[in-house]
Amino acid sequence: MNTVIRFWDWYLNTLNRKPILITFVSGVLAYGVALVCSLIAIIFTHDGWIYSFSCLFGASLVLGYHWVMSRFQISNSFSQFLHLSGALVFMWMALAMPIRFSLLMD
Repeated sequence: MNTVIRFWDWYLNTLNRKPILITFVSGVLAYGVALVCSLIAIIFTHDGWIYSFSCLFGASLVLGYHWVMSRFQISNSFSQFLHLSGALVFMWMALAMPIRFSLLMD
């Protein structure tokens, strides 16, 4: 348990010392894992619990990432702007693109 607390303290200190680097690295990791979860959900659409679990895990990971960044990153407003604009772009992609594709398929 002590290792987890030390890692969390290191992460928060590094987040405020090098906010742009941590925002990019953490964002790529969080969204990469969420993308893999989405691909798993697409592959296993016929199996309800795998589909639900992978969607829930991917969404929770991205939500947790945005919560940590908005809650604990306080040292650089430019990094917060990058974080917010990236979140809005990904949100647009996640919401608008499936609707556009479904309209094209009809």
